[in-house]
Amino acid sequence: MSESFQGQTYTPWGAVNQTIKGRAGRVAKVLVNATVTAGNLTIYDNPSAASGPIVWVSPPTPAAGTILPVDMPCQTGIFLQVPGTGNGIIIWS
Repeated sequence: MSESFQGQTYTPWGAVNQTIKGRAGRVAKVLVNATVTAGNLTIYDNPSAASGPIVWVSPPTPAAGTILPVDMPCQTGIFLQVPGTGNGIIIWS
């Protein structure tokens, strides 16, 4: 059975740091559903930790309803660091 959609996908994120993709990929956008309360979202080119090359940093405390264009490649993986509270969706391929 073949998939009807190929290309970008998404991962919900919450108030915890998390691996988005454990191998190379590209981050397209970050959608904020609930305001981030304590700083900046940070995306690392790392499959499992908030270390190594930083590929993107959000503006401080992005508000609910914000769509943040990223369009950045990650060579080893995609890891999202989330400060404080907040949640949303990250779109990647």
